[in-house]
Amino acid sequence: MVQYNRDDVGHKKKNMIEQKTKLDWYEVIFGPGGLILLVVTLIYSTGLVFIWSANSLYVTKQIIWGIISFIVFFVIVHIDYVWIARFSIFIYAGGIALLILTRFFGKVINSSRRWITIGPMSLQTSDFMKVAFIIMLAYVLATQEKKNSWYDLIRPGIVTGIPMMLIVMQPDLGTAIVFIPIAICMIVASGMPLKTFVILGIIACNLCIFVYSFGLHDYQKRRILMFVNQENMSVADKRGDGYHLNQSKISIGNGGLWGKGLQQGTQNKYGYLPEDHTDFIFAVVGEEAGFIGVTCLLLLYFFLYFLMLLGTYTLVSPFGQLVIIGIMSLLAFQTIINTCMTMGMAPITGLPCPFLSYGGSSLLSNSICIGLVISILGRKSVRN
Repeated sequence: MVQYNRDDVGHKKKNMIEQKTKLDWYEVIFGPGGLILLVVTLIYSTGLVFIWSANSLYVTKQIIWGIISFIVFFVIVHIDYVWIARFSIFIYAGGIALLILTRFFGKVINSSRRWITIGPMSLQTSDFMKVAFIIMLAYVLATQEKKNSWYDLIRPGIVTGIPMMLIVMQPDLGTAIVFIPIAICMIVASGMPLKTFVILGIIACNLCIFVYSFGLHDYQKRRILMFVNQENMSVADKRGDGYHLNQSKISIGNGGLWGKGLQQGTQNKYGYLPEDHTDFIFAVVGEEAGFIGVTCLLLLYFFLYFLMLLGTYTLVSPFGQLVIIGIMSLLAFQTIINTCMTMGMAPITGLPCPFLSYGGSSLLSNSICIGLVISILGRKSVRN
């Protein structure tokens, strides 16, 4: 949890911005940052293998996106995160502008307007908004003097609510929900009393009922109902609204202990498993690598997030700490939701598994996140 010296609380903003530091490559290579890069590389490589196994047509595209993402990552690492803090409002405004641009001029795919086209590329703007949101919320919380009551949540609430509203309008409820756990983790880490969240919890529960009744499309409601009643699905349900869930569970069940081997999974090999290279790539891992392979993959993710959390304890910059906590929350939540939905433990959403699923926007935005983490951990504003 981020701690502040109350005698110096009026100078937090100035002190935070004045912490300009140089990148320490020794820290990057041999510190937590180096291990983070290693784990991310292992997960990305695993993703390439199973994307090839699920649909070999997408491997080349994912490699190209990997090269682009590495270049962007390298650039982000060399940017002092103090400058990022200074321009956080402009970064956030740019993300909002992209969402508005997508709302009116975006490309429609599967009845949703979530992408903008830049030459041969289609980018999902909400992925980049998540990064901008983390930067802006970290700045707001790091410079906010009071965190004693629910009134102090107004500014963080506005920062969180605006992009959520724009993303829900696309519609993309799954991505919009991601903002909530990120905000909660960052606000708690900033020193907000836990009792403040009791009132918010009551409001959130009532809001969920309202959103379900009036804010969801019929297909979204059916997905939730299929998740709740999955044990009682009829044959018609298994061939209709519950098809994705049913086929995913069959895939993971088929894997057994050791799996069937690469390109030997019958579910994706014969086209039963939909979106096998993107949203349901984890089900492919389950069928072809089995329980052992899935366990090893989940341990890699756990180690990645543990390293990020460990790195925050060495930092003296509240902004840096909060950015890493926000990024860790983002990636961890998406990992949990994606893996759980393939096993029937969460409703079906369009959230990809970080660095594993195919997707240029997801890979690029996640690489920006890792670049920010390395930029923060690799600089000398750390405790001895």
